[in-house]
Amino acid sequence: SRGGFHGSFDQAALWSRPLLLSEVQAGQGALPARGRDSGLLGLWTFDEGAGTVCFDTRFPAGRGRGSRLDGQLEGGAERAASTRQLVEPECPPSSGFKADKAAELEAWRAAFCEKHGRPATKADLLMADSDVLKLARLLGEL
Repeated sequence: SRGGFHGSFDQAALWSRPLLLSEVQAGQGALPARGRDSGLLGLWTFDEGAGTVCFDTRFPAGRGRGSRLDGQLEGGAERAASTRQLVEPECPPSSGFKADKAAELEAWRAAFCEKHGRPATKADLLMADSDVLKLARLLGEL
């Protein structure tokens, strides 16, 4: 039989160097610093919503673009609802900003429904272009 991890976790990260215990402890419960100088080689947050594909999310703009580090859940692994506290996005103070962004997202949803013959799911939002993904996050839908 194949060995493996038996339990649950919220994210996995691959680093270019061993982390100090103090760095691991300081990063518990938070996403690691991203960027080319952080030493982070891969980050899988398992936030795709459904399916077995796990995207390398270390550079958010590249999400869903076929990173060579995208992965696949195997061996009966299952997704579970996150227990992480929802953090509401900050919006600029302009009164019409949020309404304008909501209208943009609704236009995308309507176009998606027309093209695919069904309403968009959270998984569809996560697989959409980075601009749509940003809108959904800004509006608190992901």
